[in-house]
Amino acid sequence: MGILQPAQVLPGQVGVIGAIKYMVTTDSLATVTTAGYLNNLDLAVYPITASDVLGVTYNYNLQTNSGTFALMTVSIANGVITLAQEVNPGNVLLPVVSGDFAIFNGTTGQIKDSSQAASNAASPFVVTSPGSLTIGNFPKLADAKGTLANGLPPSASGNSFVPVSPGSMTTGHLLSAGDANGTLADSGIVATSVAISSITSPDASSDLVWHDITCSAAALATAGHVTIQASSGSKQYIVRDIRMNYSASGLSGGGGDRLLSVTDGTTVWNNAGITAALLGTPINTVWGGTGNPLAGTVAMDTASAAGVAIYAAYAGGTTDFTTGSVVISVLTQRTA
Repeated sequence: MGILQPAQVLPGQVGVIGAIKYMVTTDSLATVTTAGYLNNLDLAVYPITASDVLGVTYNYNLQTNSGTFALMTVSIANGVITLAQEVNPGNVLLPVVSGDFAIFNGTTGQIKDSSQAASNAASPFVVTSPGSLTIGNFPKLADAKGTLANGLPPSASGNSFVPVSPGSMTTGHLLSAGDANGTLADSGIVATSVAISSITSPDASSDLVWHDITCSAAALATAGHVTIQASSGSKQYIVRDIRMNYSASGLSGGGGDRLLSVTDGTTVWNNAGITAALLGTPINTVWGGTGNPLAGTVAMDTASAAGVAIYAAYAGGTTDFTTGSVVISVLTQRTA
């Protein structure tokens, strides 16, 4: 229906600058604050000035005789009248959303919608009475509602800070005691390297590792090699087993007659090497079986040179194979 009661000056305020006028309308706040809304009135009968303050009851319901009241200020530009809801320090900036957190809008005390729903909070509020905590003490839970209470100081028995130097830790490493004061230190041991056992008191790790290594003609060509056990620093390894795996085809082509040795460049753990015949027709062969010899004139428990990798490379013969591959399984044990 629109405006039920045009903005009229109260008795005794005729000629007063900044007069308060009251208006009633069935229109919404958005419609009332639209530029030109009051230009539809007979402004000769109901004059509006920029200094007026309008008490507007909008969304008025004729059946319930009720609506929403707000004070409006007036601005006039090029003859167009526009109303704006009056907001004073301490008021609420509209619009707001039901269920949202409220926050302060600046330093005037005005409150506005935060656009953050209370239901999205990651955790409940922690209620603490002012002055109930002591700086430097550990807080503790006072009840099941999350209320904090004053706890023990760090110097109390069993409650000390654990000092850690910034940047002194490596992600994924185990921690160790750096001193008798409880300082944490990086152990240098990767957590995934720790063996898991259901035995209450397991024996020390044997450091035995099987390697299934594919040796292709391309990788072995021209004095090439295939790494079996990488090494670094002062690490040393012993070769404990070498096995040939069955394959429908092996190394071939080019009249190849080479043998395959397992070595670190100093020690050869399989004598002259796996024979060309076995490389050409691979069958499951244990270490010491036909074509897969044991060590020659070196002890089988000889460790590799410190920090040097163990690898597979051609030995003996004169001509490289040109195609195919074989898979050998090598068991190594770290000793240093």
